[in-house]
Amino acid sequence: MAGRKSNIEDQIKKQQDAVFKLKDRYENEVEKLNSLIKKQKDENRKKILKAFDKSGKTVEEVLAFLGYDEESDSVPVKRTRRRRIKKDQDQDEE
Repeated sequence: MAGRKSNIEDQIKKQQDAVFKLKDRYENEVEKLNSLIKKQKDENRKKILKAFDKSGKTVEEVLAFLGYDEESDSVPVKRTRRRRIKKDQDQDEE
């Protein structure tokens, strides 16, 4: 029985080590992903500022175009409409 317990404990230790390694790798990959997303956002900000500078528009004009609301400090989200399919069409296609 003692040999069996030791074998199980060894397996548990091995599995814990494997999990910890995977957790470390996961955390490193998430950090890389977040860094890339930040770089992408920074590049997009630069593009927007460059386009704004070249546009000759005022800040107020750009904010109005974007639908910015100073009171709520937000821009409304435009939602795309989903195309509805009539039930009759579904049955006809079957």
